Amino acid sequence: MNRALLQSAMEVVSNSHGYSFMMDSPKLNPTSINTYPVAFMTQPKFNKIEGRRSGQITYDFSLHLMQQGAKLSPHERNELYAEMECDVIDIFTDASLLADIVQVKILSVAPSSEVVDSHGAIAMVANVEVTTCF
Repeated sequence: MNRALLQSAMEVVSNSHGYSFMMDSPKLNPTSINTYPVAFMTQPKFNKIEGRRSGQITYDFSLHLMQQGAKLSPHERNELYAEMECDVIDIFTDASLLADIVQVKILSVAPSSEVVDSHGAIAMVANVEVTTCF
């Protein structure tokens, strides 16, 4: 149940920042992306639990923010990366204010070094640890 709440929360917050939301297989599937900007969440990995009938569950996952990057100059790409970095921080700040989310720990944020798709999209990847309550 917490997994569904986490997915729903990330969808709502991503949409509020102008990103369409996708969550699919554990591997990023660029052919399934129809529109940009998009936030792609990997399947959350159940990391730890505290408590029995009530307590906290911690999940690890990655959130990929992707924007169309074809035909951008290196300077424009750097500006877009900076904007996406701010968006990551804002998305997880807003998520941390939701009732079912106890804590958000951003472990790392970096531009993706992998080719996202054949259309020149660029991505900022955030690896996070999110604690939810039950």
